[in-house]
Amino acid sequence: MVEFVRAKQSSFINKPIGVVSVDTGAIQAAKVQSDVFNSLATMYFKDATEQEIQKGKDYVANLSTRKMIVEESDPNGNPTVVRSELNFRPLDASLSKIAQQTAKPLLEKKYALALSNDISKNIEQIRLDSTDSQDFQSKINNFMPSYIEEINKLGGGNFTSQIQEGVAKLSTQHYFDMALDEKKLNIVNQAQIGDQAIKSSVQELVAEATNYKNSELSFDEFVNQLVKQQTETKGVFDGMVSEFGLTGFSKNNISNNNLLISTAIPRGLLKGYSKGKTSLQIELAERYISNGQKDADISPDDYKVLDVIKKLAGKNVSLIKAEANKLAGTQRQVQSDRAVEESRKNKKLEEDEVKI
Repeated sequence: MVEFVRAKQSSFINKPIGVVSVDTGAIQAAKVQSDVFNSLATMYFKDATEQEIQKGKDYVANLSTRKMIVEESDPNGNPTVVRSELNFRPLDASLSKIAQQTAKPLLEKKYALALSNDISKNIEQIRLDSTDSQDFQSKINNFMPSYIEEINKLGGGNFTSQIQEGVAKLSTQHYFDMALDEKKLNIVNQAQIGDQAIKSSVQELVAEATNYKNSELSFDEFVNQLVKQQTETKGVFDGMVSEFGLTGFSKNNISNNNLLISTAIPRGLLKGYSKGKTSLQIELAERYISNGQKDADISPDDYKVLDVIKKLAGKNVSLIKAEANKLAGTQRQVQSDRAVEESRKNKKLEEDEVKI
């Protein structure tokens, strides 16, 4: 049997005629070795770069932005008065280029932060030393050029624009904060003055109402005049509340003043009614104001006064009842004191008569 043997295919490489390949295992080994060396070199270069970067970071981390200045010392040479000032220094020239490139932005950021803190402290001190917002602004205007000059002498000339921006920003915040506090204080002071004026007006209204028996006007006309005066006082106070708001007046203050104004006339009339009355007559008046119960000890004219008191008291009638009880108690004490004094006088007369 005839056996067919397939021939081994040969590879065809397109290359110039006459060039014979001399590729051997040695050449492949050299290539592998070269690749390994390149890889190691890249690795060592990367590691060295990272070390230099870290050196730049460590240099900035360990660099102090301030230096201590001893101004006074005791006899033993120990510092007693020490101050610190910013200390701007150039990059260490002995650092590698990579370390310097790493350190430069970090160092600038560190100096910028120290400078920002220094500006903030200076402005806060200026605020403490200022009498008001205008005085503060005047001191800031004098501070900025002198501070820039000082920083330039210390080596921070490249931070001039940052100083100008930082001082302008912080000083504006402080200025408006001070101006707002001054405005609030002014509102509070004006409100306090207004509050005293309202209370004085209410006291006058009560005093006038108390003296109703001596008025030349009829009782109705007299009351109408009081109501007009009360309305004017209420309008003035409402205007103050609208202008000064809760900055000048607290909610309790507003409520108390409105109560004083609205009850001024009935309180004054009740005091006027109680003059010359016994404690019983005042108690009977309180009873009538409470439930309308009348008594023969009170005259029709007095009931007319009590009707006006009750009407003007409105929802605050309980306060008028409490005032009537207080006046009755005071009158009882007066009557008791008088009784005691009369008893003492009578006893003295009896003793004198016995002696005679």
